[in-house]
Amino acid sequence: MFIELDELNSIIDPGEASFVQGIDGGVFIGLKNGMIIKAEKIVDGKR
Repeated sequence: MFIELDELNSIIDPGEASFVQGIDGGVFIGLKNGMIIKAEKIVDGKR
């Protein structure tokens, strides 16, 4: 399975490890601290 989302491409760099697990109704994506900071900047920019 592939998850394609432009925002994820901005958060997780090619070759960078992250944790993904299937859950009921979707997926859980575990992000490292640096990835979380990038994600927060993306969310803040869209508010």
